[in-house]
Amino acid sequence: MLRFALLVLLLANAGYLAWSQGWMATLGWAPEEQAEPYRLKQQVRPEVLSIVQPGTAATTAAPTPASAPAASVAAAPAQPMPPEPLEEIIPEATVCLQSENMNEAQYRKLQEALRSSDLPSSSWEFVPTQVTGRWMVYLGKFANEMAMEKRRAELRAKIKACEDEMEACGAREVELDNEINSPEVYNDPDLLRQKSDELSDLRFHQEELFAAWEAAMEEQEAYEQTQQPEE
Repeated sequence: MLRFALLVLLLANAGYLAWSQGWMATLGWAPEEQAEPYRLKQQVRPEVLSIVQPGTAATTAAPTPASAPAASVAAAPAQPMPPEPLEEIIPEATVCLQSENMNEAQYRKLQEALRSSDLPSSSWEFVPTQVTGRWMVYLGKFANEMAMEKRRAELRAKIKACEDEMEACGAREVELDNEINSPEVYNDPDLLRQKSDELSDLRFHQEELFAAWEAAMEEQEAYEQTQQPEE
């Protein structure tokens, strides 16, 4: 049975090979020729084309003497114009200058000098700066050493209290952030507004604590400087 199946497959393959190669065209068994008729329909003026035999190609292609110069002139390719040499552009070296703070008289004098110079107005500018207020910490005249030590102890206690309260506010701030981001608070507009207001008040209180802590530290530093022995 297997031999018979193998023989049938072999004969089928041989028949397909003979059919695909056109060996059985005389019997009327051959594949259809693949043609592209739409390409013929796309031809442009096919009637002007003529088939030239190899022996007559030289005579038909040779131009007449009258038209030879014109043909040679028309056939000559146009010579491209050589490109003009590009000038190398070298950027000018620039220098940025900045002056220190100046008073009103110096400002006006420099402004007049710049306006009378050849420099363009876009190459210079004046940037006003504001000098912040200056202040100092003055420790009043204490009656005795005991009063000074008492004030020193008050400063240490105030600094410690500010630090402890700022630490507690920082922990409460983290709790409020987590509560605001939780679904039960985020989906409740009234509760969300309440927690947000509490967080804003807490941050404002933190700023007040930091200002008080900074003032106490500066006062303590000034006190320590007064206690240093003179060399």
